[in-house]
Amino acid sequence: MVPAMVWLKDRDGRILQLNHRAASMSGLSVEEARGRLVSELFPEEAAMYAAEDREIFATGKPLPSIVEQAVDADGRVLWLQSDKVPCFGADGSVIAVMVMKHDISERRAAQESLRVLNEDWKRACASAPPNWRWRGTKPKRRTARSPPSRPP
Repeated sequence: MVPAMVWLKDRDGRILQLNHRAASMSGLSVEEARGRLVSELFPEEAAMYAAEDREIFATGKPLPSIVEQAVDADGRVLWLQSDKVPCFGADGSVIAVMVMKHDISERRAAQESLRVLNEDWKRACASAPPNWRWRGTKPKRRTARSPPSRPP
């Protein structure tokens, strides 16, 4: 199974082809979703998707690494990274747009955890007494009798 959600759409926003992961975002089977308009399956995002697709049809250039939030058919909020690329016909014109979306929710959660930890660390360092020295995760207190060690 392809690890991404993949759609192929025509100029009108009609889904020409999609994989199981893409269909599951709307709660439909591949057969039920194929041939339907994107606006039927994702009405809230339809205007944004249509604008992006128009840009690809007009320029023939891909739109890489678009990050967005979405809600799947089960109501889970997901972070998705999508890449949209033009598909060209024999005459060189854009005849379809292929969309590949990867679920990056776990990566975003890890990034947020690291951001919070970093902020906590900065606050801890900023509030530490000036005569404390941090090594690893345990503070070491310097005294007049124990000057800081210097690396060899």
